[in-house]
Amino acid sequence: MEEIAKEVSLSPEDGEENSTENGKIWCLKRVGKDSGWLRLFENTEVTIGRGLNVTHQILSVSCPLMISRNHCMFKQREHGQWTVTDNESLNGVWVNGTRISPGKPHILQRGDIVRFGVPLDGNPVEFEYVLLHSTLDKIKDFLTKTTAAEVKALTSKSKKFKRKFGTDETESINPPDSKPKLYRTTNTDKSHSQPCPTATVPDQAGPSQPSGSFTQCSDSSQHLTTLKRYSDNLKALKERMGATQKRAAELEGQEGSSLEQQKEMEVLQEQMKLLRGELKSQQELAQQRMEILERSVCEEERRLATERSQQKEDGLKKQLEEALKEHCRVIEELKHEREGFQEVLQAKDKELEVTKEEKERARAQKEEVVTQMTEVLENELQCIICAELFIEAVTLSCAHSFCQHCIADWRRRRDECPICRQPIVSQARSLVLDNCIDRMVENLSTAMRERRTVLISQRKENPIVEELLPKHKAFVLEKLPPTLPQTITANLISDEGYWKRCCQSLWHVCDASEYGNSWKRMFFERHLENIIELFIPDMTDNKLVLEIVPLCRDYVKRLRISQLLPPVKEPAMFEEGDGADSVSDFYTDGPSMDHFDFRILLDKLSNLEELQLVYGVKNCGMNFEWHLFQFTLRDCQSLAEAVKSCKSLKVLRILRSSMEDEKCRMLVKHLLDHPSLLELDFSHNLIGDRGARAISKLLNRSCLVTLNLYDNRISGKGAQALAHALSKNTSLVSLNLRLNQLGDEGGQAIAQALLKNQTLVNLHLGANEMTEPTATAFSQVLVQNTTVRNLNLSCNKLGKDGGKVLEEGMSHNSSLLKCDIRLTEMSLESEYRIREVLCTNQEKARLKHTQDIVNTM
Repeated sequence: MEEIAKEVSLSPEDGEENSTENGKIWCLKRVGKDSGWLRLFENTEVTIGRGLNVTHQILSVSCPLMISRNHCMFKQREHGQWTVTDNESLNGVWVNGTRISPGKPHILQRGDIVRFGVPLDGNPVEFEYVLLHSTLDKIKDFLTKTTAAEVKALTSKSKKFKRKFGTDETESINPPDSKPKLYRTTNTDKSHSQPCPTATVPDQAGPSQPSGSFTQCSDSSQHLTTLKRYSDNLKALKERMGATQKRAAELEGQEGSSLEQQKEMEVLQEQMKLLRGELKSQQELAQQRMEILERSVCEEERRLATERSQQKEDGLKKQLEEALKEHCRVIEELKHEREGFQEVLQAKDKELEVTKEEKERARAQKEEVVTQMTEVLENELQCIICAELFIEAVTLSCAHSFCQHCIADWRRRRDECPICRQPIVSQARSLVLDNCIDRMVENLSTAMRERRTVLISQRKENPIVEELLPKHKAFVLEKLPPTLPQTITANLISDEGYWKRCCQSLWHVCDASEYGNSWKRMFFERHLENIIELFIPDMTDNKLVLEIVPLCRDYVKRLRISQLLPPVKEPAMFEEGDGADSVSDFYTDGPSMDHFDFRILLDKLSNLEELQLVYGVKNCGMNFEWHLFQFTLRDCQSLAEAVKSCKSLKVLRILRSSMEDEKCRMLVKHLLDHPSLLELDFSHNLIGDRGARAISKLLNRSCLVTLNLYDNRISGKGAQALAHALSKNTSLVSLNLRLNQLGDEGGQAIAQALLKNQTLVNLHLGANEMTEPTATAFSQVLVQNTTVRNLNLSCNKLGKDGGKVLEEGMSHNSSLLKCDIRLTEMSLESEYRIREVLCTNQEKARLKHTQDIVNTM
C-alpha cells in the first residue's frame, strides 16, 4: 500500500533566499520521491517534527506517533559542518543504519542517510533522506513549498510560547523481525499517545487534569476515540486489500483463464479501486483529526502557561505588600531610635564643651612649664662652642662641660679649656647630663626635637677616626684587619687603601677602573652580587640581604648578576604504613619564589643605575637540568614590579634567560613612562613579533637611547612595528637587531622609517635573511639620511645587483663613516668603491673635528 506524508517547510526571508539563489545549499533529499525535500537553512537551527512550532512539519498517516512533536534538530557549525541532534524522540533518529544517542549532536557528512522512525510490518521506513549539497536551481522544484501566510502564522506561533517535552525512552537497534514499541510515552505526553496499527491502545489516556480543563480533556478523549476508530478501519481496509490483491495474483498466475475468471478479475479491480478510494479518504480524515488534536494541545498549553503566570503575579503582589508593611515598621523603629540618639548627642556635646575648657587650661599650663624649662636648658645646659644642647656631654678636669665632638675639634687647635683657658688634663663622659637632657627634650616642641635628631645624625656621620691626625689615622688604618664586620667599617672608614686590601683579600682579579676608581664601591657591589648569586629561595634567609642593604646603598651603582639559583625541592619522608595516598603527597608544597625576589632590594638602592641579570646556573656540568634555566612568570612579575620602583635605573639588561613574548610584554608594561631608563638590552632570548610590538610602544613612551634585541626570533611583522615607532622617535641613537629573521619585509620597513628619523646613529642588521630589495631600500636611505654614521648589513645575501644599488647610493652620501658589508655576496668592485667613499667621509669628519677644536681654543 502506498504511504502518504504531509510535509510543510518554512522558507527564510526573501532577502536571504535571493542571496543564495545562485549558490549551493544544503538539503535532505527524500529517498524514492521527487518532492518533499527538506532545505537546511544556514545559520539557523532547523527543527523537524509533527508539531506546529517546527521548521519542517512531517506527519505520518500510517502511524501518527511515528514522528515526535519536536523530533530532531539540524544545526550548522562555524566551519560549515552540519550536525543532527535527537530531541529524545520516541522512535529515534538513525544515521547510516545506526541510532544516534539522544541529546548529543552527531556530525553529518555529505551523502549520509538519515531516517526518522522505524519500519512497520516489514515495509521500508517512511521518512528516509540523504544529505545533499547542490545548487538551488537544480533542486528548487523538488523542495516543499509554503505560502507566505503559512510562514508568518507559524513563526508568530513559535514566538508566543515554547513547548517543553520530557525525555522519551531510548531503545537499542531492533532486529528486522521485531515489533517497534511506538506507544511508549513520557509523563508529559501520555494524553496525546496514539496506537500503532500493530499494537493495542493503552488503558489510560494520561494523567488527571485540573477541574478547569475538564471540557478540553473530554474533547481530547473524543478525538482519541475517533482516531482509534479510524485506525481500526484502516487496518480492516488493509486486510481486505491484501486479500483482494492475493486473489488477483492467483487468477493472473493461472494459464488459459476462462470468461468467468476474467469477469472475476474485473470485479476485483473495481473492488481495488473502491478500497483505494476509501483508504485515501480514511487517511485524510485521520490527518485532519490529528491536526485538530495538535491545535487543541497547543491551546491547552498556552492556557496553562497563562494561569501559571497569573498565579506567580498574585504571589509576588502578596510578597510586595508584606515587604512594604515590614519596611514601614522598620522606618517607625528607626525614627524612635533617631530621637534617642539625638538626646544622647546633645548630652555628649555638653560634656565635650566642659572637657575642651579643661584641656585649654591644661595646655596653657604645659606651655608655661615648657617655656621655663627651655630657658633653663638654654642658660645652663648649652655648649658654648656650638650653641646647642649638649650632645654626648664631656666634663673636663676644670669642671666645665662641652659636647664630645666640639671639644675634640677644639683640641686639634688648642689643648686648653675654651672658658677658663686652663690646660686640659683629663676629660670624662657625663651620663647624668645626657639622661637629663634626653628626658627634658621629650617635652619640647616637635621642631626642636627634629633639630636635635638631625644634629646627632650629622655628627655620627663624621666618626672619630676621621678626627684623628693624619699620621695617627694612617697608623690605625694600617693595623685594622680587612675581616672586620661591615656594620662597623661601612660608615666609619672611607680610606681607599683599607678597602683595596679588603678587595684583594677576597678576589684575585681586581680592577677599580671599572668602578669609577673607587675600591669601596667595588667591594660593596661585588659583595652584594655574590650574596644574590648564591641565594637559594626558601633556604637562604632574606635577612642576609636586608642587613647589608643599609650599609651599601650609598655605594652600589651597578649590579651584574651572572647566575640566579632556583629553589631546591626535597622529597618529604613517609612511612610504608601511611597507605597509597601518601605516595601522591611524596613531594612537599611548592616554593614561595622561583628565584631571588628583587622587590626586597631594588627600591632600597637609591643610587642604582645599571642592572644586568642572567636567569641560569653557572658551571652546572653533569647536573644540567632544564628547570635550572627557567625565567618563570612569577620571576617576571616580581622583577617588573621591582624595576618600576627603582626610579634611578638607567640601564637594564636581561641576557640568556629564555624570555618569551608574554614575559617581554609584562616587563615592558611596567617600564612605560620610566623617568630615567636610557638603555634596554634583551639579547639572546626568545622574543618574537608580539614582544617586538610591545617594545615599539616603549620607544615612544620613554627616553631610550640604546636598544639591543639581537639573537631573538623577530620576523617581518615585529620589524614593521619597530619601524613604525622608529619613524616617530626622537631619542634613540643605537639599534641592534642582528641575528633575527627580519627578511626583506622588515628590512624595507626599517629603511622607510630612516627616511623620517633624524636621531639614529648606529644600526646593526647583520644576519637577517635580507636580499636585494632591502639593498634597494637602503640605497635611498644613503641618499636622503644624514644622521646614520654606522651601518652593518653583513651576512645578508644582497647579491651583485644589491651591491651595485648600494654603490650608487653611497656615491651621493657624505655622512656615513662605517658600513660593514662582509659576506653579502656582492662583487669585489662594489665593495672597493663603497670603501673608497667611506674613507673620503672619514677624512672629511676628521678634518671637521680638528677645525672645531681649533675654533674652541
